[in-house]
Amino acid sequence: MIAKRPLSLTLLLLTLSLISCTTLQATAEPECELRQLSTADTILLNCPDEGMFAVSVAGLDAPDINSTACELERVRGRAALGYAQALLQSAQSVRVLPAPPEAGERAAKLLVDDEDYATIMMATGQGMPSALGRADWCAREVRL
Repeated sequence: MIAKRPLSLTLLLLTLSLISCTTLQATAEPECELRQLSTADTILLNCPDEGMFAVSVAGLDAPDINSTACELERVRGRAALGYAQALLQSAQSVRVLPAPPEAGERAAKLLVDDEDYATIMMATGQGMPSALGRADWCAREVRL
């Protein structure tokens, strides 16, 4: 007798098989490796078939460090990057996964100890949802 999969698992498997992202494959092997953070929302990946390249963290907008409109954004960007580096260094596991197709071709989802990195960064005030557009990190008060 053939065992039936739950509908949610079948839909997940179908969705993963339909993802046509050239930078990250929806297969278990080979997996891209996180090399470093450029900013709190940009990571440098090393993928077996494609080498090293930068991608955005899906769903996260964090302050920039280099191309900023003001010193306040640069300060916030350094603080967010420092927090992110400490978070990743203390983690037991860090996994890079394909982002949903709507996140764009050069985006990845990051799991830190099986929790969504973007969600952690937003919950701690280090970033905002990218769906809200680019934040005005130069404003004295940034609504999170």
